[in-house]
Amino acid sequence: INEYGVTIYKNSTIRGFEGEKKIEKVILEHGTVLEADLVIISAGVLPNKELVEELGVKCNRGVIVNEKMETSVNGVYACGDMAEFNGKVVGLWDTAVDQAKIVAANIVGVEKMFGEKQQPLIFEGMGIKLISIGKIHYDGVVCDALEEIEHCEANYKKLFFENGKVSGGIIIGDISKGAELIKATRA
Repeated sequence: INEYGVTIYKNSTIRGFEGEKKIEKVILEHGTVLEADLVIISAGVLPNKELVEELGVKCNRGVIVNEKMETSVNGVYACGDMAEFNGKVVGLWDTAVDQAKIVAANIVGVEKMFGEKQQPLIFEGMGIKLISIGKIHYDGVVCDALEEIEHCEANYKKLFFENGKVSGGIIIGDISKGAELIKATRA
C-alpha cells in the first residue's frame, strides 16, 4: 500500500473539512491536517423507505422483515437494500439475490426461510488481492489454525477451525481458492 503512496491512519476519526468552494483539507480528531483534492465517504446503504412507512409498514433502518422476508403487512415482502433482517441491512448483491429467491418462493406458496450467511470481505487494488471471511481472530480462545506463506510469490493463506470445521480464513495474493474458502466457512 505504501508503494502506491497511500498512508493509512488507523483509529482516526474525521473532525471536519476546510476549503473554499471545494474541500481542500481534512482535519482528523487528533489534529492532523491532510491536504485533499477529493474526499470519498462510504457509509453503507440507506434505504428509501418513506413510501412504505406512509403505508404503515414497520421500519427501522430498513423495512423490517421476518425469515420469510415478509413485512409487518401480511402478504407484503421486501428484499435487498430495502430489507432489514435481524437488525441488519446488508446491502450486498449476493444477499439480495438470496432474499429475492425466498420472496419468490413464498409468494407462490412454497414456504422458504432466509438464513444469514457470513459475508466475505473481498478487496482487489493497489497490487493486492485479498479475501477474508468468518472468525479470523480469537481473543484468548484456543482454536486450530493452518497457515501457509509463499514468500517468493507473495501469497498468504490462513484457515481457522472450530470443532473440526473451517470457521474463517484469510487469503492474500493468489485468491483463486477464495470461492472454496467462502463455501467451507458457510457450511
